[in-house]
Amino acid sequence: MNIDIHEPRSETIIRHVTQFMMAEKVSEATFANNVKDIYHGRVTNEKARVVRFHEDGDAFEDMKANAQLLFRMMKPAATSRLPVDLEEPIVLALPEERQRNLKAELAARYDLLAAPIPHNDPEHNVFSLALLLKTTGGTIEALAPVIADGVIDDNDLPHAKKALKEINKSLAELVSWQQAITEVLPD
Repeated sequence: MNIDIHEPRSETIIRHVTQFMMAEKVSEATFANNVKDIYHGRVTNEKARVVRFHEDGDAFEDMKANAQLLFRMMKPAATSRLPVDLEEPIVLALPEERQRNLKAELAARYDLLAAPIPHNDPEHNVFSLALLLKTTGGTIEALAPVIADGVIDDNDLPHAKKALKEINKSLAELVSWQQAITEVLPD
């Protein structure tokens, strides 16, 4: 994965959120409200909360005020930077596919794969297997133009970035399956 190491981590997150909101036509108020709910669900001790979201009673006014609060911190030239405590709630407020893409990009900054922690329950296993099949299909589709002429060379550069991204998605899913199966093996 080609990572822009000059882009601060917060700007990577902001870029993904902005792309999501523009593509899906999600309002700032709706997104901020989701972030607030996730943040309060994860940081249940009010005294431990770094960010004070508005909860004054009028839900509509609170949503508008929370959008203003959050998106002031998410402006590239903001004097008040995005607090690290909001990173998880912001990422988790994104849809599943966008979460995976953002997590993969953030992990790649440390030269890591964003492999999900395996959960050994029937529903998760079926979903995980379907996701493995989907990522494998994406990998094959991305590799097809790379190997179309039988060799991998400079002519394949236009397809290389997408192929590597899809390979990394498949590897992450395979690592999760490997871990799940390894856990049941006797020592």
